Amino acid sequence: MLIYQTLLYLPAQLLGPVVQFLAAIAWTHWLSPSEFGVVVLVIAAQELVFFICLSWWSQYTTRYYVAHQRDGSTGSYQPTDNTVLVGSAVAQAFVSFGALALSHTALDAGLIVATIVFTVTRSITVHLSERARATGRVAIYTLAQTAGPVLGTVLGFVAIINGHVSATAVLSGFAVAQVLALPVLWHLLGLGSRFGLSRGILSIAIRYGAPLLGAGVVTWFSVNGIRIVVDKIDGAAAVGLVSVGWNLGQRATTTAAMLVTAAAYPLVVRRTVVHSRQAGLMQLSQSGALLMGVLAPVTIGLLMINRAAVELLIGEQFQSLTLVVLPIAVLSGAIRNIRVHYADQTFMLCERTGIALVVCTLEALLTLILCVLGLLHGGLVGACLGCLVAHVLAAIFTFILAVARLHLPVPWMHFGRVAIASAAMTLALASVRWPATPLGLALEVLCGAMAYLAAAALIYRRQLQGLLAGWFANAQAPAE
Repeated sequence: MLIYQTLLYLPAQLLGPVVQFLAAIAWTHWLSPSEFGVVVLVIAAQELVFFICLSWWSQYTTRYYVAHQRDGSTGSYQPTDNTVLVGSAVAQAFVSFGALALSHTALDAGLIVATIVFTVTRSITVHLSERARATGRVAIYTLAQTAGPVLGTVLGFVAIINGHVSATAVLSGFAVAQVLALPVLWHLLGLGSRFGLSRGILSIAIRYGAPLLGAGVVTWFSVNGIRIVVDKIDGAAAVGLVSVGWNLGQRATTTAAMLVTAAAYPLVVRRTVVHSRQAGLMQLSQSGALLMGVLAPVTIGLLMINRAAVELLIGEQFQSLTLVVLPIAVLSGAIRNIRVHYADQTFMLCERTGIALVVCTLEALLTLILCVLGLLHGGLVGACLGCLVAHVLAAIFTFILAVARLHLPVPWMHFGRVAIASAAMTLALASVRWPATPLGLALEVLCGAMAYLAAAALIYRRQLQGLLAGWFANAQAPAE
């Protein structure tokens, strides 16, 4: 079931992030470091605004909407949902403007409007995608995840090609795309126009979501603290320079993780609701094994193709720093995603969100302190290394808590198999001298993926035989 659901969510997890990944590479050839820095800061600020204004409600929806369906209380949930969304939109407008004003960015009316509209529409779209995911409505989730990034990227590049080479043009493209997508999503999800507040639902949502709101805010500093530190000490141009490698590494690993986690956590919740907490933890352990199986080859592959990819794809003014920063960001992103989408979910599943807040706060404090120390003693590369060390320490602490206190199962046997398949891929890539051309890079990526899949298929041959036999039997079964 986990693999089947993962395949259903695959288009949503690939299309939008891949387009944005390619767009970020293209922006290094069009935008100056300062303009690129503004785009990065606004996108990061949107994530912070979402955490502050709406994430608590989205977390509640993901965890409890199935329970509302089972006990028939969605009629009370829906008006509350609409009211929270509208109220959060007003709050987001003020908070996003404040975040923009606090940065070192030169403000103008166009940038302010684009930032506010982009922030509000993006945050609500993210919530609606989580609402669709909680109910297993894959098509709507796919639309919510891809419409803004894909159409927005296209509109942004149309503006750039027509001479509007600025951060405002990029952000306006995303804003317009999300404005167009929101009414469609609202209708497809049947949100209607009823407004109201259920005290019982809000009470549970606040009790469950408030620690996660705090965790989300401090988590934002764990990922984006480097941008704040660099912006305050060295300015927006330095943010643009360091953010190319940092963004690409973080985005690549997060996208790889979401290939699994988009489908995995709703299954964990359903198994907990229908069966027991222990059954949910076992399902979470299976998700952790699959997560490692996806992240390990992506991480190793990116480390091996780093030089060729940067020299072929990244704008010349960004290359030298990106060569050093990208591997650090890849390792940091892989470690954080294993922690966030595996160990951290233990606390949410067991309704121990206070522990999640403690863990995230520790990581954020470590990140900011070590980032500042790294920047002062080692420049931009030192700042990235400081973040990496902080993420490693936080991950170790989190797994100790999850395993020792809440009895999270660790699939050591699967991790060992993933290590063997990854070693086979590494050996295959290292044994060939790949030409430093776009075709050579594409062949290296393709051969690495095929080597890993072949090794994994050999190691898991019995499980694959059973899986294929089950799918074949279901396909041949007569329709009722």
